[in-house]
Amino acid sequence: MAADVTTEMLDKIISILEEMGTKKEIQMNQKTMLEEILALTSTASRMIVEDGASVDVEVPVKVVGDIHGQYEDMHKLFGMIGKVPDVKMIFLGDYVDRGPQSIETIIYLLCLKVKYRDCIYLLRSNHETPAVNRIYGFYNECALKYKVDLWRDFQSFSNRMLMAGLISKRVPCMHGGLSPHLTSLEQIRQIKHPCEPLDRGLLIDLIWSDSTNKRDGWFYSACDLSYSSGRGVLLSAYKLLKIDLIIRAHQIT
Repeated sequence: MAADVTTEMLDKIISILEEMGTKKEIQMNQKTMLEEILALTSTASRMIVEDGASVDVEVPVKVVGDIHGQYEDMHKLFGMIGKVPDVKMIFLGDYVDRGPQSIETIIYLLCLKVKYRDCIYLLRSNHETPAVNRIYGFYNECALKYKVDLWRDFQSFSNRMLMAGLISKRVPCMHGGLSPHLTSLEQIRQIKHPCEPLDRGLLIDLIWSDSTNKRDGWFYSACDLSYSSGRGVLLSAYKLLKIDLIIRAHQIT
């Protein structure tokens, strides 16, 4: 197991990453060693597993959806809505893949988590699974900028991430959405870490399920891993789970 990240090391990584936002010629792998990143993920892993599978957060809080390696865009977003520790934030996953700076994106967020533990919460998504990020860019980025060891280490970290958040006891948030297996929010709290969503069921649905206005009821989604559901299911869930709203990501519309 890697050593814990030191305060000096943490501040160094943050400084490098924030400087990168204005100087594109700076490359993270030229300034930060793999051992330093592994120390960061080790510290963050121990910290987030203590949060459990679900976290209760009170308002005010900002909720952020898919980032997909768009590191510069993430910093532009911070400029518009604020950043920890000035505001509390919940991120709904999809930190990696597709964009050019997946490593920089997730490492910066982990730095913020370690430095401002109670101000930022990082949820898991379908792209925080090896079956997906092995294919859509993160694996290759790790191999190119560092070593495949970093990709493997991230999978271990992902298995300890939050699956959901609950805002003011009435607004659940997750990456995917509802599940026909979900009859109580307590089911999410009872999920044991580390866990890896492999088979059909609640874990997969929390990171993969879709919502639609075109049909009602439950039916298999296009990915054939989870479900899509319509308005009627959503309204029934409000009553069953005693909630006012669901905040999710995963889909553009």
